[in-house]
Amino acid sequence: SVSIGVNGKLKFTGQIQVNFIENILKKQFLAGDVLADWFDILIHSLCSGIIMEHVTCRVCQVSALINCEGSSYHIASLKSRYKDKRERLLVSHELANVLVDVCQEEILEYQGSNCSHNVLLECLRCIRNLCAECPLAQNIVLSNVALTCSIKQLMKSDVADGVISAAILQLLWNISNSDVSIKLSVWKTFHFELCNSIILGNDPAAEVALMTVSSIVEEIKMDANNIVVHPQFSAIFKKLLHLIASDNHHSLSLMQSLLAHTDCLVKVWQTISVTDVQLLSEVVTTNLDKKCNLISKSNVSNLVFNFKNLCEEFVKAVSENSSLEVLIPLVDLTQMLSDLSTNDIINTILQEDPEFFIKTTLLLKTVHLAGKSGNIMFSHARNIQIFEKQMKGDKSILDDPVYGFKKDLIRLIANLLHQSVTNQDNLREMECIPLILDCCSVDAKNPFIIQWTILAIRNMMERNPTNQSILSTLSRKGQIDTSSLEAAGVSILGNKVVFS
Repeated sequence: SVSIGVNGKLKFTGQIQVNFIENILKKQFLAGDVLADWFDILIHSLCSGIIMEHVTCRVCQVSALINCEGSSYHIASLKSRYKDKRERLLVSHELANVLVDVCQEEILEYQGSNCSHNVLLECLRCIRNLCAECPLAQNIVLSNVALTCSIKQLMKSDVADGVISAAILQLLWNISNSDVSIKLSVWKTFHFELCNSIILGNDPAAEVALMTVSSIVEEIKMDANNIVVHPQFSAIFKKLLHLIASDNHHSLSLMQSLLAHTDCLVKVWQTISVTDVQLLSEVVTTNLDKKCNLISKSNVSNLVFNFKNLCEEFVKAVSENSSLEVLIPLVDLTQMLSDLSTNDIINTILQEDPEFFIKTTLLLKTVHLAGKSGNIMFSHARNIQIFEKQMKGDKSILDDPVYGFKKDLIRLIANLLHQSVTNQDNLREMECIPLILDCCSVDAKNPFIIQWTILAIRNMMERNPTNQSILSTLSRKGQIDTSSLEAAGVSILGNKVVFS
């Protein structure tokens, strides 16, 4: 016999008859609100593990709920119950297994027909809530091979406007929000589907997928390579960049992991646009941390490789007076490498390639000579009126495509010279010490170029007696063209310098 105890749980005075509970659940004896009350009592007892030792028929326990009228209500009741952490911690191993099996049955039934997905959604949401901070349920879900395979298949074939996939992604987030071993298990099982969801899912679903992937990769960084080998990695990479532009924290976190622990740039460089390169440059510049290696050696090497190729194309285009299509990506890449060179670890990697230093110096020489030969794009902006406009907040000069380009080249060379005898000697052998000295002049298009030039001079002489002796033999020749001073708003009256 069965009676209700004072604590609201079922009280047993004898062995429960299977058909009794089965009939209750199938609404043969009770209906309406009365059944709902009985259901709550039964489930509460199941959660406490009381009935399981007496009832062995799973159909009688929970799966019968799915087959009876009002099944959505019953599953919703469980879903609501498991919002409470105390209820989740009370769930028995047996009941958790039953709920997982029921969910698996619903998936199979849904896939085999065109019926409504409402009950399946409630099942998934119920399991989702159950898995929140509940290692028992998390392990049961992950160890159920049939369920994980069904979930993977369901994510591929979801035609219900992504609603089912969203529920699955929320489930995976709750499961992965655990210790490293569970994160690793989720990643090994669902990494392909999670990556797919970043680019194919609707915005809320994609955000949950991104959250999950970012959280997992942050702890198990070496497994980030699973993202790089994804067939749609280029699309994933581009989406991350554009999400970062809209201040998406999870995208930034994942991008940092990819840059630091994979060869992602090798995979995508040929497919990304000029805009993508600019966004990538902003990511590197904004998040550069001098205390850590922000970007892997393979990615640095890839940037250097592409920079050298662009240098060759640019120098050739200038010499032939042809179109400078490579200018914008070259300017962006120069800024990126200039910023990266401020990191001691990365600068050491850059210094290991003497050809990189040589091509950078030749690029500076090409730009400098082009400016002196009358090329307006690369000429100095010395007119004092430009500086006055800048002081008043006029930022129109920032729109110049080569704004800061020459300064970044000098900055990069200065850092490459730092404590590098090889690069110091290369600069001297290329007869480019005078080139560096000649760059030490005010230029509105290249703020702080004088300061970076002075640093380059200091670094090229440090512990290098040969360079020091060459510098000491140099002398000033000729007089400055007064027309240049007047164009800059400066005139000389007697022994006085007058600013007009």
